[in-house]
Amino acid sequence: STTLTGTLNMLSGAEKQITDRAATVTNMNWADGDVSLVKGAQDVVFTLVPGGVSSITADGNDWNVDENSAHSLVVSGDLTKTSGEANTIRVDTSVTPDGDLHVTGGSIVMENDATFAGQMDTGAGHSLNLTDGNYLFDSEQTTPIAGDGEVFVVTPGATANVHDSVDMTGGSWQVIDGVLNLHPGVTFPEPTTVFVRGGSMFVVDGAEFVTIPHTEQSGGLVQVDGHFASSADYKMTEGTLDTVQEMTCVNVSQEVGTVTGAGTVTCSGTFDWTSGPWSGN
Repeated sequence: STTLTGTLNMLSGAEKQITDRAATVTNMNWADGDVSLVKGAQDVVFTLVPGGVSSITADGNDWNVDENSAHSLVVSGDLTKTSGEANTIRVDTSVTPDGDLHVTGGSIVMENDATFAGQMDTGAGHSLNLTDGNYLFDSEQTTPIAGDGEVFVVTPGATANVHDSVDMTGGSWQVIDGVLNLHPGVTFPEPTTVFVRGGSMFVVDGAEFVTIPHTEQSGGLVQVDGHFASSADYKMTEGTLDTVQEMTCVNVSQEVGTVTGAGTVTCSGTFDWTSGPWSGN
């Protein structure tokens, strides 16, 4: 194994490759070159330790793994994407309760499974993009999902399970394709909008409500298997809203799309209905 208690600088454009070796790093500056974890006799674990401060300024470089491997990136320190074009992280990633992942410049594309048990935040104009993989947001921190940027669920192979309340000060979550599962008790703040453009968003069954002030659906499926409070406005221009249990709402605009399901929809404000069917009970 290799343990670095100072700073690891990756400044050249050459590929950095690790095989059969664990790496424990306090501070990291990834400025250039792809990083590749290669399977030999054992999988590689690359750990950023608690208390460390690491940055990504690499311009479009990727963190790669070979096929049929179980390499992992463990983020227990502070890791910030500060600038440069998007970086794709293809290694199984774990942000531990001691860890933080910040996207304040450019964007990060996740292309493998990831667990977020620490804090994740995105800055305005920057994004975390979830592609093929399973993503779990289940943090022990008081502000687990913060910032005013964007979180995208992008591809059919992406499934995100959110157990944390969202403490963003703006920005949005957007389902382009894939699945977004919102578990009981999840709340979104007033400035943040959830867009469903394709794929599926499920409100998971449970006693507590999922609360979203602003939802805009222009495609895909929103299925309410539990209890959903649309606390300000729900705008629907395409897609299907299927209420299996209960949805409460204030103002709704249905330009097209289908409202269906055996559950109840109760609105206290204005329902502007341009077209599109209602069906079910």
